[in-house]
Formats: sequence, C-alpha cells, structure tokens
Amino acid sequence: MAKFATRLINDTYTEMITNLKTMKSMSRCTRMAAAAVMMTILAITAKAESTLTIFFPGYANLTYTLTINGEEIDGMDMPVKKVMDGTNGSVPSTVLHKAYKQIRFSEEGKFLVLVKIDFTNGTNGKVSTYQIEYPVIAEDGDELFAEVKMKGLTDMQMKEIDSKSAKKNLDSGKYQRMSEAKYPVK
Repeated sequence: MAKFATRLINDTYTEMITNLKTMKSMSRCTRMAAAAVMMTILAITAKAESTLTIFFPGYANLTYTLTINGEEIDGMDMPVKKVMDGTNGSVPSTVLHKAYKQIRFSEEGKFLVLVKIDFTNGTNGKVSTYQIEYPVIAEDGDELFAEVKMKGLTDMQMKEIDSKSAKKNLDSGKYQRMSEAKYPVK
C-alpha cells in the first residue's frame, strides 16, 4: 500500500510540474489550490528526523564525552548541583544534576553511540574510565530513548527504555535538559 501511495504521489507531482505552463491560463483560485496540493505532496514525501534521548545519572566527579560514529558531539557539560571543597584531606568534588540530551539524526541508518565516562575518585584523586558502546538503528521519524546507569559498583551501562519510562523521567522534573545536538555534525 505504501509503495502504491508513494508512486501515486510521485506521478501526480511529475504531472503537475510538466503542466506548470498551462497553470498560467487557470483562474487564480485554481492555481492556489494546485500550489497547495504541490506543497502537501512535498511535505508528505519529506523524511522526518529521528531522535535519540539519553538520560544521564547525577553522580559526583564524572565527565562525559559523547561520540557518534567517531564524531564528537559538543555540549556535554553536565549541570552542576553542588561543589564540595575537599576538606579533611579529600579531593574537591562536583556533584552533577541528572540530565538528558536529545540527538536528532537527519538521515536514516546504523550509528554507533559511544559514551566515555571519566570518574575521579573523591578520596585519592585517581581517574577511572568507563566506555559504553550503544548501537542505534534510526529509521524515519523514530523516537528512541536510552539511559546510562551503574552496573554494580565498578561498571556502567546504557540500556534502551520505553517511551512511558522516558516520559516519567521527563515529567519528574529531576532531569535537566542539555543542549540539543544534530547528527551528522555540519
């Protein structure tokens, strides 16, 4: 059915373009109606962007780097909740708010999302690095949701979540919005 509709739209569009010369002899009202039909056809055939929303936890002393297919995405500065000065011999700590980032894919395809997380230990200052690879298949107009979470005490993971859980996260008011990104980066 979809192929038939697409072929019908393309045939109608082609016929209208070839008949533009005859449109001059049409009444103004008819020309406006024909133009409206052409705009509708163009709007239907345009592809919608896919969106990936990633939810990040609000832990202390984390630095995130996000790349898609090897291209680094800007705007990964997490909102700061509290800064502790490091009294009693500990390292200064920065506690982050929970946050989310939306990435808009302007084309369909398979993408590899890589999240690199640097964690600075608050007692000794040593940095541990976690790396999460998350494959994404973006199709026309998809809304995808994922969440970064702790896995045990020494690892992190990113899992897909459904739209109901994502809506719950957004409506809770606990997650702050980070700047939106577009891929491919231009």
